[in-house]
Amino acid sequence: MYRWSAWSRSDALVALLSLVSLGLTLAAVEPASRGLAQDTVGTVLIVRVPKDTAVVARIRAELEANDFWVREVGPDTASARAPLPLLATNAGARAALRMQVARSAIELWVASEGGASGGGEIVRLPNDDRDDALLAVRATEAMRARGLRLPRRGDGGAATAAVSGDGRTPAPGGTPSTTTADPNATRSEAAEVERARKLAEAERQAEAQRQEAERLEAQRKAEAERQAEAERQAEREAEERAEAEREAEERAEAEAEAQRQTEREAEESENEQLARSDDGPSLLFVELGPAIAVSPGGATPSFAAFANFRLQPTASWSVSALGVLPFAGGAVESESNKANLRSFILGGMFDVHAAVSGVEISAGAGSAVLITRMRADFVAAPTLKKVPVDDRITGAILARAGVHFTVAPRIRLGARVLFGLAIPQLEVELAKKPAATWGRPFVLAAITLDFGLPAPTR
Repeated sequence: MYRWSAWSRSDALVALLSLVSLGLTLAAVEPASRGLAQDTVGTVLIVRVPKDTAVVARIRAELEANDFWVREVGPDTASARAPLPLLATNAGARAALRMQVARSAIELWVASEGGASGGGEIVRLPNDDRDDALLAVRATEAMRARGLRLPRRGDGGAATAAVSGDGRTPAPGGTPSTTTADPNATRSEAAEVERARKLAEAERQAEAQRQEAERLEAQRKAEAERQAEAERQAEREAEERAEAEREAEERAEAEAEAQRQTEREAEESENEQLARSDDGPSLLFVELGPAIAVSPGGATPSFAAFANFRLQPTASWSVSALGVLPFAGGAVESESNKANLRSFILGGMFDVHAAVSGVEISAGAGSAVLITRMRADFVAAPTLKKVPVDDRITGAILARAGVHFTVAPRIRLGARVLFGLAIPQLEVELAKKPAATWGRPFVLAAITLDFGLPAPTR
């Protein structure tokens, strides 16, 4: 009996030691298994896009300070366009987020517990405010609200023993013994310190980025202001140049007008010198040339020689005697009867003269005597031996205008138009029947050469 009891006591001791070893093994394995589970549950995928550095730095600091597992992809075209659930599944993450820079918002997606499809949303600040730190906190809170479990790597019980000021506690029986803080509590404190360090670093980076952005904005504004000032200066200079050009054009126009006036005066003086040679101005002028006379009433135009004798004491007025000698035309027909109607004109005129750019223009009025001869030829009476001839003397009122160009000293080329009204009107009868009328009105046009005769010298 005694020997069996001793064996049972040894066996019990072995069993007790085995249980203690198993418990220690399980205790060692439990933290590792918790860390592995966190790798699967607490992983967040950040999909990078251009110009998201400031916000991503805030978000990463916030996540890592809470012991999240953070992975990044991109920036590239494929990840920027791919759906967040697909990117999170491929990366083995429970959540994924992507910055929308243009909208100042964060697009996120969180998988549901138990392998469900999950859900997403767009996180932005009210009134489209721009605060990177606050936007990062809002994104983290949104992921938590959607059920993302983010356990700490350092969790495992934070129990600590009561310690005195020097880290020792009294042992039972009054004997002092030395104890240390819980290792889990130490790791938690270290994690808090690391989180604070990362937040401070993120704050410094964000502040540096804000300062750099402000510096760049101030530089851009200063450059824009310099450019605007340069443009305003260029506009002022352009206006000044335009004003100077206008003034120069006005001066050039005034000088050109003065030059033209000088040339006109010189030309007029030259014309006067041509008209009046060095041996004295001409007082008497003889004007000769062909002319044509027309009058409505049935007679054809008459062709004549024109002569004008002018006395011109001054350059502004003159008196003239003119003569018109018809030599062809003036035919009148009535049935089988024919006749010739021609008027000789002798008259006197008073003219005024003006010189314009070397051209003399004249106009005048006067009166004349018309000597009209009608010579009839009766085809119906060929046996007549004497051709009827009828001469009539009437008066006429005249008005004329003329223009003359100097072509040589004392020689000018001219043109005249004379308007007349016969008093009374001439009527032509053939075989005692009215055949034509002439003289109301009549028009005479002439091309002439005007010769200035030298004035007598004393």
